[in-house]
Amino acid sequence: MIWKCLVILAGSYVIGSMSLSILASKKLFGGDIRAEGSGNAGATNMARVHGWGAGLLTLAGDAAKAAVCMLAG
Repeated sequence: MIWKCLVILAGSYVIGSMSLSILASKKLFGGDIRAEGSGNAGATNMARVHGWGAGLLTLAGDAAKAAVCMLAG
């Protein structure tokens, strides 16, 4: 039982560490979102710099990450 909790804890940490906005800005737009706009790697800055579609993609990805971690727990 303790191993299951530790695996969920470690997996949730790794999932939470991944930034969808940084990955999307590099793959889709060829730049680092942290170097543009406010310098924040969040959905609002993605929406300001790359448009509402990129912002909504980031928001949906962050919500999905949170949902996966909560369901695993």
